[in-house]
Amino acid sequence: MYESWKVRGGDLGISEQRLCDQVRAIRKNGWLSQVEIEKIRRKVTEDVGEESRNSVDRSVRVEESGSVEESGSGEESGSVSLEEEGLFIDVVDGPSEVKSLCEEIVKVYDELGDGSEKYKFAFKTVDRKKLSKETSRVNEALTYIRTNTISETNRLVYAVSVFIARKLGLKNQLVPNGDGGKKREQPCWKRRLEQQIIALRRNISILDQKLKGALKKEWKYRDLVRRLGIKKKGVKVVMEELKQRLNAKAMKVKRYEQRIKQYQQNRLFQVDQKRFYQQINRELGNEKIVPNAADSVRFWKGIWGSGVVHNKGAEWLKEVKKRVGYSRQEDVKIEVSMIRKRSMRMANWKTPGMDGVQGYWLKYLTACHERIARQLNEIVGGDCEVPQWLTYGRTVLCVKDVRRGSV
Repeated sequence: MYESWKVRGGDLGISEQRLCDQVRAIRKNGWLSQVEIEKIRRKVTEDVGEESRNSVDRSVRVEESGSVEESGSGEESGSVSLEEEGLFIDVVDGPSEVKSLCEEIVKVYDELGDGSEKYKFAFKTVDRKKLSKETSRVNEALTYIRTNTISETNRLVYAVSVFIARKLGLKNQLVPNGDGGKKREQPCWKRRLEQQIIALRRNISILDQKLKGALKKEWKYRDLVRRLGIKKKGVKVVMEELKQRLNAKAMKVKRYEQRIKQYQQNRLFQVDQKRFYQQINRELGNEKIVPNAADSVRFWKGIWGSGVVHNKGAEWLKEVKKRVGYSRQEDVKIEVSMIRKRSMRMANWKTPGMDGVQGYWLKYLTACHERIARQLNEIVGGDCEVPQWLTYGRTVLCVKDVRRGSV
């Protein structure tokens, strides 16, 4: 096999042992189906000893990443390959429409390169129906695009977001946030209730001025007499009714806001308990006070700086060990259902992290859920290294302004 590889693939500095390891990895992980392996085997058998020409539809090439890249120039071949810093995406044969869509996505993938240039699009303003339609089309195409590592999958999802943004006519822009953006509008129910409260206060003020004899615009009072039936009930009775309505409207707003706050806190507790308790502490006014460095060193040095010898052979320790025993932790296995359940809790358009992928794409690009679960299991099992971008998190600094929340 090694001699055939040298004749077929050339001298790429790969040892015989390395070649065998890559073949074993391909068979173990199922990167190629039996039909594809048989095709390659027949093609290699026919073409050993001959130079590769344009008439060759497919060639077998084994890279150091442990992947097999399949490329061809024949009319029936729907394969488009991309290679960049050890990563590649392989688009296998598919329907003609899906094939062209795959080629466009791979073209965007190639254009993005290493992802150093980040694109930002205001997807939140896009018509949801159009966005869902494009997402469904891309979902079908993603089933024909292969990725072998979590980094490739991340770059593919990011390329899909850029591709759909261009299809929808969005321009690369900085999404406004903070004080420089547009102020967030109140929900419709709150605006409606606040308008009703303003109207009630205005009517109460008119009646109060009438009782005091200080009303200058009598036509306003006559309008209230016609609408509120003041002649039958009297001014004081109508005024008391308006005050009761005003109180009811204000309590309704307060009750709705408390319910929304309760819902948001429940969601936050399920997703991120740390942020939940930070939010509670800010509301209670329990802001963290940065302690003096010298006092902190002195305090902890007094605890950990003095050596204490414990009796490690105490009888009660032996009894506890016998009673408790040791149980082996079960292997962690990430299921597709876990990926779907977790992604559905994510916000759609919050600012992404280093990966550049927003929650909407992880949520609705369901064609990637199975491969994400498989690739995460490979990382957990130690079959591949953890990429650097996956280990970065968000650091919460000291709050400077309580009204603006976390920095």
